[in-house]
Amino acid sequence: MLSSTRSEAISRNREFQVHYDLDEHVYRVRTPYKDGGGFAAEDDERLWISETPLWQEGISIAQVTVDDEVFTSGKVFVRFDALGTSSNHTVTLSQDIFERVFTVEVLPLTGDIRFHTGFFERDPPKDEDFE
Repeated sequence: MLSSTRSEAISRNREFQVHYDLDEHVYRVRTPYKDGGGFAAEDDERLWISETPLWQEGISIAQVTVDDEVFTSGKVFVRFDALGTSSNHTVTLSQDIFERVFTVEVLPLTGDIRFHTGFFERDPPKDEDFE
């Protein structure tokens, strides 16, 4: 879903958003279009697509980190823009029945998506990384 949302943003030359509802364990995509066609002038007109209730699969959203701010409840949204860049974020998912945790990392400049087993947090760059 993240890859296809990024692709849609690039191919349609518009910003798309992914909304994470940490209380309901659901994520959904918000397009720049309104229902019935045309561009939405305001946020409340924007068309929702791809609602995925993770709780039905026994998966919960443990946390979402956006630009170093950690969210464990409420609603959070991130964006993919027309160049394919994204909000810098990670989504940590928990599958309690198997006691498994996974982290989905979305890199900001490229919009690339990486999967990690367990809780993952990227170390900040050091000066020697640029030598």
